[in-house]
Amino acid sequence: MIRLKVQGRAESYELNPSKIIALGLNYRDHIAESVSVKIKGFTTDIPDEPILFPKTPNVLIGPEEEIIIPAFIKDYNFKEPRVDYEAELAVIIKDRCKNVAAEQALDHIFGY
Repeated sequence: MIRLKVQGRAESYELNPSKIIALGLNYRDHIAESVSVKIKGFTTDIPDEPILFPKTPNVLIGPEEEIIIPAFIKDYNFKEPRVDYEAELAVIIKDRCKNVAAEQALDHIFGY
């Protein structure tokens, strides 16, 4: 559970998402610096199809909260310890929906 401000709304909201679907390798600079590209030999082209992957809701933190790196991550053999810098945009869907036409998609968004 996390309490966040939502753009365009005065009050903050408690959010408890059931799932998080992330979009990966979606801009060229990020692809070029990606470990998977370097290790697995993928190209640095933006993929034709979106790369979607799940994240668990417990990974959410709010603005100014401390980033806690789990102990098991420290066991990996990285050349240098690091936390990747990224900006994330969360789109909050306000109701259950399926097969929504593109022109109606914004009607189902609560906020960002």
